[in-house]
Amino acid sequence: MSEEEEVKYDGIKEEEEEEEVKYGISFQEYKNKIRIGDTGTDEFWTKTIEKTLLVLKKRSLNFSIYRVPSKLRNINEDAYSPRMVSIGPFHQSRKDLLKMEEHKWRYMLFLLARTKDRAKLKEALKECVKAINGLKQEVTGCYAEDLNNVTWNELREIVLVDGCFIVELIIRYSEKNIGQNPDEVINGVWMIPTLKHDLALLENQIPFFVLQKLFKIIERSIGEDFRFPCSLTEYALLFFFPESNSKQVQALNSKKVKKVLKSGSLNRARHLLEILHIFYLPSSLDINPRVHHTWGFKHGAAKLLEAGIGIEKVATSDLLEITFSGSEGVIKLPPLSIDETMETVFRNLIAFEQCSVGVTHHITSYAMLIKSLIASTQDMELLQNKQIIEKSASSGEDVPTFFKRMSREVVLKEFCFAELCDDVDKYSRSWLHCRRIKAYSGVRCRRYITALRNDYFSNPWTIISFVAAVVLLVLTLLQTMYAMLSYY
Repeated sequence: MSEEEEVKYDGIKEEEEEEEVKYGISFQEYKNKIRIGDTGTDEFWTKTIEKTLLVLKKRSLNFSIYRVPSKLRNINEDAYSPRMVSIGPFHQSRKDLLKMEEHKWRYMLFLLARTKDRAKLKEALKECVKAINGLKQEVTGCYAEDLNNVTWNELREIVLVDGCFIVELIIRYSEKNIGQNPDEVINGVWMIPTLKHDLALLENQIPFFVLQKLFKIIERSIGEDFRFPCSLTEYALLFFFPESNSKQVQALNSKKVKKVLKSGSLNRARHLLEILHIFYLPSSLDINPRVHHTWGFKHGAAKLLEAGIGIEKVATSDLLEITFSGSEGVIKLPPLSIDETMETVFRNLIAFEQCSVGVTHHITSYAMLIKSLIASTQDMELLQNKQIIEKSASSGEDVPTFFKRMSREVVLKEFCFAELCDDVDKYSRSWLHCRRIKAYSGVRCRRYITALRNDYFSNPWTIISFVAAVVLLVLTLLQTMYAMLSYY
């Protein structure tokens, strides 16, 4: 809490009335504890209020790890719940996740064994334990929910084991030694996709500074001059965004990773999910969030095309880099591949934006924008034909329904594409753009030609009828002209 935010109370002397804010005890429990033996006098009542305010002042406001609100969880429970591994304290009690505990401990051993020496291994373990103990206030202050059933001794072990597991996992995955050792976690066909799902969950996080601390201890323990080829944040991005079979996608991802790492924006990431959030933010930072009367385009893709506004795919790794060229009258969108993993990541990023203070709603705004663009099946077909949206077979529901469900029960404080939508709306209402008139006329002509083909040339009988009608019309006109010429 900053000095500006901190409230000073003259009647409270911390050195005399200090109450130890123990981990795992809720604020309500503190209130009940303080009020035991209430005498009912004004003096005692004032004293209990002062103590309560002191306790409240000591409790952290630097939350970064939250429970997903029930209104979001009820829409799709699976998108917010771990399937294989529990990270952090929220899901430790689930029995169906206990099978991974042995693997987590084994991965901690693998990480410590990188020191190549038993004495160094023991020293590294002691240093890791000491480091976690020294981060008690920082770690406990990250969780927005009181964990009444978890003691600090239990939490520090959870954080240590889970932290070592994550560090070893992302390093091992990037070393490309898959298939070269008997490791069923790395070599399992379905385990890595499931782990990516679990490590991207809002409720399945531990503080990133813990991972950095463990990473540096192991790096230093291996050797004074030793350095891992990648930073921890780069290892994390490589885990979630591995090399693609497509050289173009591979080049774009690599370029974006380097750009984000160079910018230093990842330094403020508080956990793995926030690393993904920062990665998805537009590089240009030209998107200005502001309050907007509508959350998206006023019309879907098909109607925008009819109004003379073009839609094109642009090759970029910035998913949110959506632009509108007024001179060309074209909305340019990066390609979007919709699958189960994408749904999980986006739902949890949206939940993170909904819960966090001071985090921009870029992902929520993007979901709203795409939802407005694909209001119908016709819109979806148009975007698929332009290769802007690709739907995986693993995604069960249709795309319009998918985005409608994703944006349900969501509150948007500021719409990040307000300026873009305003520019498109102004362009659609103006007849001063030659390109728009040309595009509008072209769309109308194609519609009339399509209608003519469907109504009069759909089968041989309609073609014969149409030709006969035309011939009859021509003969009638000729007869009329002949009669008029004969009269004069």
